[in-house]
Amino acid sequence: MMKKNHFFAVLSVMFLVLCLFGAPPDSAAQKENEVRKNVQTLMILRMTQVLDLTEEQAVKIFPRMNRIEKEKSAIHREIRRQIMEMRIILDREQPDEQKMIEKIQEIKRLRQELRTVDEEFETFLDTTLTLEQRARYVVFSQEFFKFLRDQLDKARNYQDRLKRNRGFSP
Repeated sequence: MMKKNHFFAVLSVMFLVLCLFGAPPDSAAQKENEVRKNVQTLMILRMTQVLDLTEEQAVKIFPRMNRIEKEKSAIHREIRRQIMEMRIILDREQPDEQKMIEKIQEIKRLRQELRTVDEEFETFLDTTLTLEQRARYVVFSQEFFKFLRDQLDKARNYQDRLKRNRGFSP
C-alpha cells in the first residue's frame, strides 16, 4: 500500500509539472484552459482511486463535474475582470464612488454564484455517493487542493531558483 501511494505521489507531481511547464499554448486563456483540464483530469483519476468509484458512479459524476468546473472557471474569469476594472477605478485621482459600489456588488454576486455552484455539486454527490464515499470525498477534496497548493509553491520556488542561477556561470 505504501509503495502504491508513493508511486501515485510521484506520478502526480510529474503530471502537475507537465501541466504547468509543458509546451506553451498560444495565449494565456489557452494556457489557463489547458492547466484547468489537466488538473481536472488528475483530480478525476485520484478521486476514482480514493473513493473507489463504480463505473456507474463515474458515468454520473464526471460529466457533471466537468460542467460545474467550466461554470466555475467562467465565474472566476469574470471575477478577475471585475477586479481589474476595480483597479482601474481606484487608480483614478477621483475614484467614482457609484462605480466602486457597483463593482463591489457584482463581485459579491459572483462569489455567491460560486458558492451556489459548489453547493449544487455537493448536493449532487450526496445523492450519488455512499456515506463512506461522501466522507472520503470531504477528506479527499481538502487534501487534493492542499497538494495542488504545495506543488505550485514548489514549482514557483524552483522557477525562482532557476532565475537566480541564470545570472551565474560555473
